[in-house]
Amino acid sequence: MLTRCLPLVQGQTVMYASCAALSTSKPAGKRMKTFEIYRWNPEKKGSKPEMQKYEVDLDDCGSMVLDALLKIKSEQDPTFTFRRSCREGICGSCAMNIAGENNLACTLKIDTDLSKTTKIYPLPHMYVIKDLVPDLSLFFEQYRSIQPWLQKNEKLTLGEKQMFQSANERARIDGLYECILCACCSSSCPSYWWNADKYLGPAVLMQAYRWIVDSRDDYARDRLARIHDAYSAFKCHTIMNCTKTCPKHLNPARAIGEIKSLLTGMKSKPAPEPAKMLARTFLTTRSHALMYASCAALSTSKPGEARMKTFEIYRYDPERKSKPQMKRYTIDLDTCGHMILDALIKIKDEHDSGLTFRRSCREGICGSCGMSIGGENTLACICRIDSDTSKVTKIYPLPHMYVIRDLVVDMNLFYEQYTSISPWIHKKKDLTLGQKQFFQTIKERAKVDGLYECILCLCCSTSCPSYWWNADRYLGPAVLMQAYRWIIDSRDDYAYERLHRMHDVYSMYKCHTIMNCTKTCPKKLNPAKAIGELKALLTGYKMKPAPEPTPANFYK
Repeated sequence: MLTRCLPLVQGQTVMYASCAALSTSKPAGKRMKTFEIYRWNPEKKGSKPEMQKYEVDLDDCGSMVLDALLKIKSEQDPTFTFRRSCREGICGSCAMNIAGENNLACTLKIDTDLSKTTKIYPLPHMYVIKDLVPDLSLFFEQYRSIQPWLQKNEKLTLGEKQMFQSANERARIDGLYECILCACCSSSCPSYWWNADKYLGPAVLMQAYRWIVDSRDDYARDRLARIHDAYSAFKCHTIMNCTKTCPKHLNPARAIGEIKSLLTGMKSKPAPEPAKMLARTFLTTRSHALMYASCAALSTSKPGEARMKTFEIYRYDPERKSKPQMKRYTIDLDTCGHMILDALIKIKDEHDSGLTFRRSCREGICGSCGMSIGGENTLACICRIDSDTSKVTKIYPLPHMYVIRDLVVDMNLFYEQYTSISPWIHKKKDLTLGQKQFFQTIKERAKVDGLYECILCLCCSTSCPSYWWNADRYLGPAVLMQAYRWIIDSRDDYAYERLHRMHDVYSMYKCHTIMNCTKTCPKKLNPAKAIGELKALLTGYKMKPAPEPTPANFYK
């Protein structure tokens, strides 16, 4: 069965600068994009909803739809109203209907086809408060109704004792807890449109299943009993809109199917595995924020004692005529999060506001916080602090890179190399990208798995000795893996030209299979394998498979 690929314009951005760098418009011209946006102000008596057009210069705007909305509000119409917060696809505030699909404005790229008008509406079948702001009161009432917290049979004060889970038990809630309650899935569901007062909807049901299946919760039977009626869960007719539209790529339909299996007795909740360790009672002498409570729970220090951890961090300020130096900072782990990034933020906030480093998502998605920690390149946001307080954790910028300041490295050369591989689909047919979709089979789509997930953090390239000494000519593991990602893509027609551009002594053949790149990748990808495949294509040992035929009537 052929599946539609997402339009190219919905890919991830590297940074706003790359938008201007890769722009196809003439330097003196403007790329004016038209947005048609739903407007309604309830304070104006007798006014009806209307669609209002705005024009935005894409060369003076960020890549995402949210950037365009902010530009419109700042420069053209300050009365324009919408929700937004994190700009990282984490909070779910900016959910809206964009070009006919529910999505997050902060993670959806602007369609650069200037001949098309992008239409934006609030989430469908929801009461509108103003403009693009829907009323989510009912949605959150339904969420509260499932009691989204752990419930135990035994009497204990949550926070005083740990509730252990095995790795298998913890894995059961993967793909469930990541839901950000943006309501994109529920507002795309026809069953929810017509029965929102009684049917809980995909988002709430997925969260209900998240707590039902949690091995630490003792009230699965009661939770199921509350939704065992004709509407709460069984109004799901497996239309699958929820799974298709989820901006976090979760699968609410599957969770609902699991709930139905539990309700009908076809499945039962697995019994919790015996705890291999006794839960330890923890006492603290200071008040902790909620996000730090688990750190204190795992503390091995005695009540009243602090766990002081020393970090030795590379410091360099080019504005001061001084040499680089290593500076020590000591922090209390009981008042700090688990990750190295938490420690860096704490040091910057409480010890040294001049400490400089990059960071953004804190989710291992953006790749901003790549650095050398304890001798290995990794992301500070997903690298746990070594709790051995007798050891000093040393932190450096990514190795063999020009340093701008402290832990911030100059990545201009890297992005020039990335731009050189033309990281977008090239077609030989005269088609406007975004106007037509390009089919791929499941097998064709699977060929880019393990390639497209690269977040361009540069951890792999800066761990490669060949890249250290030949960065001006050798493309490095990250760029070569992305080159292979586009070469192998069945939708791309320029594989030969792409290979030809790299067919020299340095661009790729400087890889000596040292394997540092694969070992150090924080996303567990395998750049070395991709480079090996490139060499096989260049030497003729392998050929790019021909794309499977597209249905004859697809473009009609």
